[in-house]
Amino acid sequence: PHESDLEDFYAKLGSTYITKRVEKTFEVIGEKKQKTSLTNDLIQRIQERRPLLVSPDITSRPMEANASTILDDKHLDVIQVNTVKAVYSLGKSVNKQNVTCCAIATGRKKNAIYVTDPFDWFDVGSAIGGLILQRCQLEDSFFFGSLLESPLDQLRARGFPVDRIIRPSKPVFSGTAAPETKQSVDSGKKTESNSELPGKDASVDTLQQMFPDCDESYIRAQLGDNPTLDRVQNVAEHLASNSYPKKNGKAASAGNEKSTQPSSQASEDSSSDKKATSQRSKLGMARGLGQALGAMLSHGGTASQQNKVRSAVTHSGPSNDTGAVPPERDAAHQQGLNDRLKGQVNSCKKVNPGGVSSPETILTDIPKGLDRGGNGCEVIPAQDIKPFVGPYQTGKTSNGIKVFTSRKYSSSETFLAEHFQAVDVFATVLQQLCNIFSLDKSTVAIFHDPSGATIAFNANKSLHFNFRFFFSLHFNARTAPDSSCYSYWFTVMAHELAHNFVSAHNKEHGFYTESYVTLFLPKLAAFLAQNNIK
Repeated sequence: PHESDLEDFYAKLGSTYITKRVEKTFEVIGEKKQKTSLTNDLIQRIQERRPLLVSPDITSRPMEANASTILDDKHLDVIQVNTVKAVYSLGKSVNKQNVTCCAIATGRKKNAIYVTDPFDWFDVGSAIGGLILQRCQLEDSFFFGSLLESPLDQLRARGFPVDRIIRPSKPVFSGTAAPETKQSVDSGKKTESNSELPGKDASVDTLQQMFPDCDESYIRAQLGDNPTLDRVQNVAEHLASNSYPKKNGKAASAGNEKSTQPSSQASEDSSSDKKATSQRSKLGMARGLGQALGAMLSHGGTASQQNKVRSAVTHSGPSNDTGAVPPERDAAHQQGLNDRLKGQVNSCKKVNPGGVSSPETILTDIPKGLDRGGNGCEVIPAQDIKPFVGPYQTGKTSNGIKVFTSRKYSSSETFLAEHFQAVDVFATVLQQLCNIFSLDKSTVAIFHDPSGATIAFNANKSLHFNFRFFFSLHFNARTAPDSSCYSYWFTVMAHELAHNFVSAHNKEHGFYTESYVTLFLPKLAAFLAQNNIK
């Protein structure tokens, strides 16, 4: 069963994971390409998010000792191929499945990520998790995929320490170029290559597609008569990070003045650290954009490649706080997350009719700063409950929700018997919340624990709610449950559903709890309004 306590128990008995018996390999089919716009964007995204991916503040999963080094660009290549197949072998049985990404060791301390176009962020997350985690599970693949796919603003809004952990690196310029705050498109101090391009008009057309609102004459003036590859890259970087004249005669909003000098020059004269950081961030994005543009032009520049490079303005690059992200991308990301959340709701299992008996568990590998007492460990309380027959002689409430009582305290049965009317009311509340979450009623249960602080718990993807807290906080024999009652248990249910993704109480769990609340809160509000519950 997918239950961490039982997994540890079976491991101590000597059982092995089925994944250790199944041999998994990958087949990479087709031409292997590096330095494409797709691979450049992906490696840049991985390097940008690397501190977040390997941070102990984000996940409690055991990581490889050298996780950060594994993802360093010196030890990791990204290669574009036509097809990737996962091959599963168990004895004589072999099964192949198409995937969009995989990671394969290519040397003693070297790995390569093979990716197709298009690719699925889940597959990328699975490849990354397989490299840096000691054991990558399904929810880890989802989580790493989300960390890589989500815009930084969205991660920041969800509580991830983006500003503290992710610090975009200073762009590295080739040759004898001056520092970034003095780099100029028109300076002429940078040695340019003599790479031949398809022609000035082709370069102008490409830049116009990337910056459709920019005045064409301005682009031509920046390129000069015979632009080299380096010159075109510099112009692309300049336009991405600075102001430029628009077709309607107005300056773009990236800067305050129409100037041929990069706006990073202004940051040199400014005393604001925040503004300087923003300029470095924009130049980092622009540099990656210029490299992607160069890769496209050096290979002839097909329409599909131009679209990918053009999308880099808004889709890639470190911490592009000022770049516009297309609404379709945000919507697609949110829809993907919503589908995963609903999928975990559907994965909930029926309550075990025999009850639950689990020992106290101590999680020592928890995020820094999460103090759980003297030694800083998180303690998962023991659970020991058995079926309560009840007045209907069915072990259930009037609406069919299973009821359990404490094995340790005999007073628990007496309490339930005396207040079973309130138990039925609680069951009605839970049934309404199940409807809101589209959760099968057979996957939830009511239990009574007269001691401890456990409000609810998740056992093998079945949810158990402590009647003691409902009776103490929300039951009134003369009135029906109000909105504060529903909102309280709505949040508790979201919290327990989030444990379908992760056991520990960490940033990852908080992310999924908040996501469940965000997704289903409108349905709760509609229910309260329709039933005039205040």
